Amino acid sequence: MACPYMGGGLTHRVTFMEGDEECQQGVNKVEMGFGQTYGEYLQLDKILTAQKLKSEADGQRVDDEHLFIVIHQAHELWFKQIIFDLDIVRKLLNNTIVDETKTLKIVSGLDRIVKILSLLTEQITLLDTMSPLDFVDFRKYLTPASGFQSLQFRILENKLGVKQERRIKYNAQHYKNVFCDGDLKALNQTEDEKSLLTLIESWLERTPGLKSTSGDEGFWDKYEKSVKRYLSDLAKQAEDPSNSEDIAKQLLAEYHKTSDAFQSILDPRQHEQHIRNGMGVRPRRKKR
Repeated sequence: MACPYMGGGLTHRVTFMEGDEECQQGVNKVEMGFGQTYGEYLQLDKILTAQKLKSEADGQRVDDEHLFIVIHQAHELWFKQIIFDLDIVRKLLNNTIVDETKTLKIVSGLDRIVKILSLLTEQITLLDTMSPLDFVDFRKYLTPASGFQSLQFRILENKLGVKQERRIKYNAQHYKNVFCDGDLKALNQTEDEKSLLTLIESWLERTPGLKSTSGDEGFWDKYEKSVKRYLSDLAKQAEDPSNSEDIAKQLLAEYHKTSDAFQSILDPRQHEQHIRNGMGVRPRRKKR
């Protein structure tokens, strides 16, 4: 079996066949006391001893409590990584002129965040292997703990740009009511910072061609004219006298559906309503 590389504890790279003693030659840096071991570097003594089963401490151990703890601890670690990457992306975007040489770093950072979120969605399905009865057996030990109390998740929401008015209340209360002074300070700070949504909006608004200069048509003028031509063509197709009654109804329905979709962008009142409903991104288009 070919080995593409050897671990950091050996000084050279070799390719070997299974059973070949030559592949075992090298310097064991662990024995020499060089640097840190795998467990020391990752501080596994702290991570792997953080699973304290309340049911076990009560003398009524429920095995699935261990899975429950591990899943949520893993979530918190991934939240930390997302926030770490998100802060890097936000810093790169938070400039009057975004350095184009950093575009790849921005895109790769956002792509990583999306992949981690997908991983977390899949990871939560592991709870399906735990029966409802098993959960009830140790649920009493969790009170009043709840995922709504995850500080990192709330920080992540704020940094992404979740609107306060769009939040779901926890026990009919404001989401910050479950946090103490130190956590509240961190939350308030993230509310004052520019979110990813705000920074991307600002970046898009600076796209060349969106605004007219020296009397020339800008992007929105050209876009509206193109939309009107497109809708006019759809209307003509629907009104074609050669259409059967059924086809005419289908084409007319398509015309109205397409027209309504474009009006949600072009009509300021409809567009603002979509923004309030959390259904769109505000491009700060021109006033009519």
